[in-house]
Amino acid sequence: NIAMAVAPKVGVKPRLLFAQLVQEGGDGSQPVDRIDNNFGGMTWSPNCGYPKGTARPKAEGGNYRHYKNDSEFATDWAKTLKADFARTGKPRSIQDYVNKAKSQSYMQSNDLTNYANGMKYGYSLWKGKSSLSSAAKVADSADSDTGEDCDDTSSGSFSGSGSILKEARHWLGKFNYDASRTADAHWKHPDDSDTTDCSGFVWFVLKRTGYAVTPQVWSTPFMESDAKGAHKYLKRISAKNAKKGDLIIVNVGSGSGPLGHTAFLAENYHGNNTKVIEMGGNGNKVNEQTIAYSFTSLLPNGRVTFAEPKKVSSKK
Repeated sequence: NIAMAVAPKVGVKPRLLFAQLVQEGGDGSQPVDRIDNNFGGMTWSPNCGYPKGTARPKAEGGNYRHYKNDSEFATDWAKTLKADFARTGKPRSIQDYVNKAKSQSYMQSNDLTNYANGMKYGYSLWKGKSSLSSAAKVADSADSDTGEDCDDTSSGSFSGSGSILKEARHWLGKFNYDASRTADAHWKHPDDSDTTDCSGFVWFVLKRTGYAVTPQVWSTPFMESDAKGAHKYLKRISAKNAKKGDLIIVNVGSGSGPLGHTAFLAENYHGNNTKVIEMGGNGNKVNEQTIAYSFTSLLPNGRVTFAEPKKVSSKK
């Protein structure tokens, strides 16, 4: 409904707009979506004309904008996009959309490849239908208002320059261990009570700090295979070269379920007393422990792989 309403205001195909909403807000179940009707991660600023909404993650600071309903969000979003595309020209493809949004600082992330992949996923979900409910009528002011008073906002995307360990430690004592992985689905705006598992937590932290990850959450068998073979996301390294922020992956047999575990090295590797930050292994929350403690049942017969995460390239 929002995409169909905003499209004629900004001169962009509704399917492209829908794709960005999916990339930014997922399925709309995140707190900022539900509480603030803010599906684009629009950030509050003193001169934007909207009240403060829920707090942004500590790593980002500030607050999101609060909209009283879908239509109010659609109006503001249309103003912002109209101003951005007036400067850059209308986007004609997903990659063109991402490049133009980046050039206007709509998003701060340098993770353009994954952003485009997220939009491609949203693009594939488009049904081309609308019930024309509350979001369908966007205020006429969007036609003339440039939106420049709110032009300093970001989309809720991440800078891609953060420290892996700083991000991992931020979540110590948070989340609940469960394979439903709601924290990964809400990776931009997670709640402390969200869920994830060991490989999901690694994916989550790398995603938030601008490292290469799969479009969907991976598993320890995939992590091991990629590190040893394709090197698309992880590069296998020797134990002596494993440093803080790198990964340890231990798999037995298939590595599925309890037969595999993974964690971040919290310090340069120096044997099984090296500390790690993990989800699981030592309880149901994100925690810090030693390799010996957390991998004790897997080490005797497990395949130990150390891997270095790969930074997303900004080259086209």
